[in-house]
Amino acid sequence: MIFAFSNESLERAAALLRTGEVVGMPTETVYGLAADATSKHAVEQVYLLKGRPSANPLIVHVSSFAQIGAAADLSASSSASARLERLQSLFPGPLSVVLPKHRQIADRVCAGGSSVAVRVPAHPIARALIDAAGKPLAAPSANLSNRLSPTTAEHVASAFGDRLKLILDGGPSIVGLESTVISLIGDRPVILRPGAIGIELLSDLLGEAVQDGAIVSQEGDAPLLSPGLLPKHYAPQTPVLFSHQLDSSIRTEQSALLTFTPCSAEYAARFATYHCLDAPLERAATQLFAALHQLDRLNLDAIVIEPCPETGIGIAIMDRLRRAAA
Repeated sequence: MIFAFSNESLERAAALLRTGEVVGMPTETVYGLAADATSKHAVEQVYLLKGRPSANPLIVHVSSFAQIGAAADLSASSSASARLERLQSLFPGPLSVVLPKHRQIADRVCAGGSSVAVRVPAHPIARALIDAAGKPLAAPSANLSNRLSPTTAEHVASAFGDRLKLILDGGPSIVGLESTVISLIGDRPVILRPGAIGIELLSDLLGEAVQDGAIVSQEGDAPLLSPGLLPKHYAPQTPVLFSHQLDSSIRTEQSALLTFTPCSAEYAARFATYHCLDAPLERAATQLFAALHQLDRLNLDAIVIEPCPETGIGIAIMDRLRRAAA
């Protein structure tokens, strides 16, 4: 099921995609479940595999900045197209842009909405696979819905077993968190999901203030503008709580402790196991989901987390952890 990258495994994956199958694809953010974004049937397989809510859209991946027009209708909004041009230096990379949907993209990708989130992954295997398949690829994170995101091929295999015919192994994801999502539609650009690319850089490049809309509430069954907005998301099977929520009902001797800076030996000894992520926060982000996967396998009562500072990528880290703890 897990295949090392080669010309042969690349063509095998592309052939599966061309026949409507789903494959595991490495990206620099997290691993994705890739499917032909123009095929309603293929996209439906992604939703079924993940158990994904029907109102939660997918991100479409293309291989270059020039190919964004294959997924988005750049003629539908002159302001959105102008904003996109100002962000060109960020592609390829961990940024998804919400734009008017191109007619060739299956409506199911966008959960029935009129806009689509598009990105150009920086991982060379992902771009090679898109080119080999010959179609834009819809690719949400390769995990069961609301569960921990995968940052290795082994995480994907553990989640799906033999339900996936092929996972391309591209090594550990080097960013470790899902892409920043920004909507370029409307009066003001809006951050829908925080990630490695921050609001300050986006505002500078766009030459206008970017609205922080990361906390977005869903009304009824309306389609979401972006993935990653559901209150419960990115969660291990083991309950997650923050250290300030500890009370007498939590058995620390049956819980794990996860921190971003070293704690005292006396405090760590209260817990069944202790894991400190590496500094700086950019490095910690690459390790976060892998550490949570490891702690989740211990079948403890809880994973207790010391929050990190909400600056830079710390904003995205805490967004993921709050949703995991919801």
